[in-house]
Amino acid sequence: YGGITTNMFKADHTFGKHALSGLLGYEAQMSWGDNIYGAGKGLPYGLYVLSVTSATPVVGGATYQTGMQSLISQVNYNYDSRFFLTASYRVDQSSTFNSANRTAAFPSASASWMISNEKFLKNNKAITNLKLKASWGKTGMKDIGASKYLEAFAYSTQYNNYSSAVPTQMSNPNLKWEQTTQTNAGFEIGLFNRVSLDLNYYYNITKDLLVFRDLSPSGGFSAQWQNLGSVVNTGFEAALSVTPVQTKDFTWNIDFSIAYNKNWLFDFGDTEIYSSDYSGVTQVYKNGYELYTWYLKEYAGIDPATGREQFYDNNGDLTYDYASARYITAGSALTPWEGGLATYVNYKNFKLNATANYVSGNMLYGRRRASTLATFVGNSILPSNEDVIWRQPGDVATIGLPAYAAAETNHTGNLVRGDYFKLRNVTLSYTFPKNIMKKCGLTLSLSCDNVFTATTVWGADPEVSINMSEGLAGCVQDLDYRYPNKRLYVFQVNFTF
Repeated sequence: YGGITTNMFKADHTFGKHALSGLLGYEAQMSWGDNIYGAGKGLPYGLYVLSVTSATPVVGGATYQTGMQSLISQVNYNYDSRFFLTASYRVDQSSTFNSANRTAAFPSASASWMISNEKFLKNNKAITNLKLKASWGKTGMKDIGASKYLEAFAYSTQYNNYSSAVPTQMSNPNLKWEQTTQTNAGFEIGLFNRVSLDLNYYYNITKDLLVFRDLSPSGGFSAQWQNLGSVVNTGFEAALSVTPVQTKDFTWNIDFSIAYNKNWLFDFGDTEIYSSDYSGVTQVYKNGYELYTWYLKEYAGIDPATGREQFYDNNGDLTYDYASARYITAGSALTPWEGGLATYVNYKNFKLNATANYVSGNMLYGRRRASTLATFVGNSILPSNEDVIWRQPGDVATIGLPAYAAAETNHTGNLVRGDYFKLRNVTLSYTFPKNIMKKCGLTLSLSCDNVFTATTVWGADPEVSINMSEGLAGCVQDLDYRYPNKRLYVFQVNFTF
């Protein structure tokens, strides 16, 4: 069940060259739910009740309730369509935190100068748009689930014939909002109504990171939500649009975007957080390092003389012993470079559109495959054309002797660069002219999704996402357990009346 109410009061006033507008609002939302479930194995054919299962039935249930309310305000000022100012202030309260930390305030302000509206540029045919802009503000994050600051218990046992509870979540009354301070500056320029460029620089600091932190098992709990450390994200974003050809019957437009992001952690002190998935693939979080930095044993390749896997030990010497191999940091799962490309061609009633995107610089974990000849590698993919099997002394190989292959080991040799370029969609359409379709419109189109992927990654799909199911410390990327996106062909007929 859920409910939401939004109430806004808006006003605006213009006097001379001045324009003033604003809003004041209140918003509240709440959601709650109860569920019950039952499960059993060994149902006789044709029967669907728990009481006839061969194994002892399992029943359970849960309940949750969350709420949030916000006060919202904003003021906009415009002078002569040249100078623009905006300021906002909002106060949020969330049941995610206890009463002492429930309230957080988020101010923001922005300003811009439309230089192209100044008298000295107003009739300039070359510069059709020129704008300077800057902004500053705060935002918050609280989406970690309900009641994470409270102790939680499960009535899953019994004592002296009475139903009894066991603790399942450790309380943290100090839990509070994760807050990001964002600073942005940029400019826009348009030339001859054919070229436009939008360039922006940002510097963001996020403090009091909400971290699902592993705890010492001796305390009775495996992990706890905490506020720990800070992170800086800085970079730029650029978008370029060009119209090389524009006539009565033919138009060609190209859009290109590129973005770069650099981040590093601080305020962790001497704390180091290690996050692993079920198979032991690990990432580390500590001062000076990027988010989602890989922390793995250092692989040294296949020994040409023996065909055995080699590693570097703590002294930097080669060893066959995986247990003696040293741990190192090796790149990050985050993508520093990414962008997109799109083109639009219109010729009379024909339209051809194509869109693509690319990423570069991230490291993915995904070379565990059947070609390692290990005794067991689950759900593995076929070998790549780059793999070479060791057969005799002197061979430079990527796959060693199966007699020496470990069942499944995690090391830097399984890391690959995640660069790719994807042609995502191509669409061709034709709209029948009005002299044929007099009282209605008719458009036929044929499109293809996931047309083409260029990448050095050997696997199902180099496009992977960061798993945030357990917060900051819950991210592991792996290529081996994914199916590729389907190529999809769509023919569409669109009538308008």
